[in-house]
Amino acid sequence: MALTKKQKEEILKGVEEKLSKQKSVVFTDFTGLNVEKLQTLRRQLREKGIEYQAVKKTLLQIALKKSGLDVDLSKFPGSIAVAVGYGDEIAPSGVIYDFAKVKENSALQILGGIFQNNFAPKEMILKLAKIPSREVLLTQLASVFIGPIRGLAIALDGIRKQKEVK
Repeated sequence: MALTKKQKEEILKGVEEKLSKQKSVVFTDFTGLNVEKLQTLRRQLREKGIEYQAVKKTLLQIALKKSGLDVDLSKFPGSIAVAVGYGDEIAPSGVIYDFAKVKENSALQILGGIFQNNFAPKEMILKLAKIPSREVLLTQLASVFIGPIRGLAIALDGIRKQKEVK
């Protein structure tokens, strides 16, 4: 069923608003995914504060231009959906990448995205997706700081045990 002009204007307005608030955007081709899998993806994205919406290419192109973002969508095949992240800039690419890694969801393809208000090709989005989350990075950093202290504690305990034996 074709969209009316009013419906298109409402969709355009909504997409423009999302793009104006975004920290990062991932463009995906969801051709081949059934409704159940798309709902699972939407749920996973929603848990991270990310919106996922299928948008006609022409409407998305207009919204991107109005938002001052230069992206040529004509080179992307299939149907396009956008994952818009408002908090963590890496979260949209990470969630989508992890979802698409599962064999049953391999039909979902990352096409590219917007990172730091510039177009990012597929390769860059995939690199971003492989960066661990902020929580994991903080845990790794804490482990690096604790390592030498742990080593010192073990050494001091060893010296204490030697002195107790004598």
